[in-house]
Amino acid sequence: MAEEIDQLKREIQALKRHLKLLEERFLKDALTRTLSHRGLTIFRKNPTHNLILPPTLTLDEIDQFYSKMRRYSFRLFLRDVIARQESFMAKDLTRYCSSQTARRYIKFLLSLNIIESWNKNSYRLRNRPLYSFGGTLEWFIAQVFMREFHCPAIYGVKFRRTTHGGDYDVIALLDGQLVYTEVKSSPPKGIEVEEVKAFLGRTEDLSPQLAIFLVDTELRMKDKIVPLFEETLKRSHMVNRLVQELFHINHTIFIVNSKKDIIANIRQVLRDYHTSQKTFG
Repeated sequence: MAEEIDQLKREIQALKRHLKLLEERFLKDALTRTLSHRGLTIFRKNPTHNLILPPTLTLDEIDQFYSKMRRYSFRLFLRDVIARQESFMAKDLTRYCSSQTARRYIKFLLSLNIIESWNKNSYRLRNRPLYSFGGTLEWFIAQVFMREFHCPAIYGVKFRRTTHGGDYDVIALLDGQLVYTEVKSSPPKGIEVEEVKAFLGRTEDLSPQLAIFLVDTELRMKDKIVPLFEETLKRSHMVNRLVQELFHINHTIFIVNSKKDIIANIRQVLRDYHTSQKTFG
């Protein structure tokens, strides 16, 4: 009986995965068509080689990981795991969390086979070498659009023969309108003016209805990032504060950080965009 129950669970998991894939494929077809109508041909999308996630995760495990990724402390913790991926202990990962939290996060990563025990009390990352947290963060933001805003999204997108080139971190289709999000896992001090210029150039190529420059930090945008945009735009467009550390340019380009909640901030941006587009006759 126990074997039959286990087999039934495996079949249910396989069915759930198949249905989810069909749903995502149906939604992403609409996104692909929209990009095609702009004359854009996708060369690459949704890469998995640069993710911290193993390909063997079940849907329930992916849900668990997504839930953890909503926490800023967990995202900072993963950055430290990647930085020390060859060998680390709990005490090495306490820059942004307590020892107790670090041990709890390690236990969680072990349960998903993201890390493994290594050399007595040490651990190491399974999918290595992994060069940055960027790919996993892009995956997460694409998941945010799909799960929280119920729209198709793709990440790590590269097109053939665009003027400015480069990767588009996340592209979503919300109510028939394209949303392009540039995702930065580096702190503001590591972001330079050329990255802002590249983001604005890719925005020109894609022509989305709105674009978001998202820095996964709780630091102020006004100190470093906003001046970079002001320097690049050279007074052709004004950078205005939306609320707290969220800024906008003509209610179509947004500068966003993670404080107090990354999902709430994206929701605020989408609300502002749609409100600014309203016309009353």
